Amino acid sequence: MSRIKKLIVAVLCVVLAVTASLLVFAACDKDETGYKVTLNYIKEQGSVTVSAPAEGKLYDANERVTVTVTPNADYQVAAFTVNGTAQELTDGTTYAFDITADTTIAVTFEPKPETGFSLTLTFDDQQGTVTASAPAEGVLYDENESVTITVTPNTDYQVATFTVNGTAQELTDDTTYTFQITTDTTIAVTFEQTGSQDECPWTDIIGIWEKEQDNVLYHVEITETDVIVKFNGVQQNVTNVHWIEEELMISITIDGTEYFLGDFYGALGFVDSDWEFVVYLTRVQGGGDVGGDDDNLFSAEQIGTYAGSNLGSDKTITDITITIFEDSIIINGEQITDIEYDAEYGEWSFVSDGKNYILSFGGGLVILSTDDYSESYSLHSVSPWLQYVGKFETDPAEDAEYESPHVILTITEDSITVQIAD
Repeated sequence: MSRIKKLIVAVLCVVLAVTASLLVFAACDKDETGYKVTLNYIKEQGSVTVSAPAEGKLYDANERVTVTVTPNADYQVAAFTVNGTAQELTDGTTYAFDITADTTIAVTFEPKPETGFSLTLTFDDQQGTVTASAPAEGVLYDENESVTITVTPNTDYQVATFTVNGTAQELTDDTTYTFQITTDTTIAVTFEQTGSQDECPWTDIIGIWEKEQDNVLYHVEITETDVIVKFNGVQQNVTNVHWIEEELMISITIDGTEYFLGDFYGALGFVDSDWEFVVYLTRVQGGGDVGGDDDNLFSAEQIGTYAGSNLGSDKTITDITITIFEDSIIINGEQITDIEYDAEYGEWSFVSDGKNYILSFGGGLVILSTDDYSESYSLHSVSPWLQYVGKFETDPAEDAEYESPHVILTITEDSITVQIAD
């Protein structure tokens, strides 16, 4: 072979070798094909994993992919989306799909809600306190956990009712109650003022009283031991019935609001503690221990002299004195014998100086008012002998028969004069 041919062969070998090397390099530099999966979640709240691709780092089209979600102990899955669309996890932990595009898996975790039972305490903190033993953990009680309730009335108060989910229960030593909790529970405690009710101090206002005001019919029934209140026929929940001696009135509580009942110029005053609710009821039945005996218009306890004042609308003060006898009245010196007694209302009515008056008794007072309430008096008992004001004398015939002196007795507001005639 000539030298030229050998040179040509050598060049061809070099070219073939270089070409082969370039082909191998090109094959190794080709991009990998398939689909990727991106995971979005907060690692401190849980973990999210996917099954690995069959080959390489990407998934082949329609390759099966399994996602596993594992919340941390105090968390649960709040949301699970695939490319922005919400999906359901199997058994709350896995999701499998056939991949056909690049895919983003987003998982949101949230704290687990605390499990257990709640306890609600209802009471008037102005009258006492109610406390409960704390849960072993957290703010809710585990099922069958023991709970102890402690009830402490304020001074001058005592427990009136104690209920658990609406059912009355007994307190141990009047202070504690222990139970195993199995459901959400409400403890309701009402208090009442202490004081014996063996004797009824409000005799004068015993009976049934009513008044329609602002389209509401107020009905109050007072017995020796209880007070019943109805609004438009619906009975109210009355608690804490208590006689306030220094105020001569009854205190009651209706749905947590304190009200007062008392004799007010022959009507029954029904007010709240702020005097924002004020109703004056009239008696429709009863009358307490009022009225005279079988023979007299007034009883022995009612006989006496009473005095008081009235502040008129023109700001002038009018004084009045009334003396009550068995069958008559002297009012400012005028003797009244034409008197009518209304047993149903426990009131006496008469006319004096051209005015119609109504008289009643309440709280140790004589309540006197005109029938239009333009004048109203609350009269207190005064000097006891004034009930006998007048002139008295013995019978001359009997004096002569028994040879006794004739005696003339004159009683005024200020003096007593005795005359003995021959």
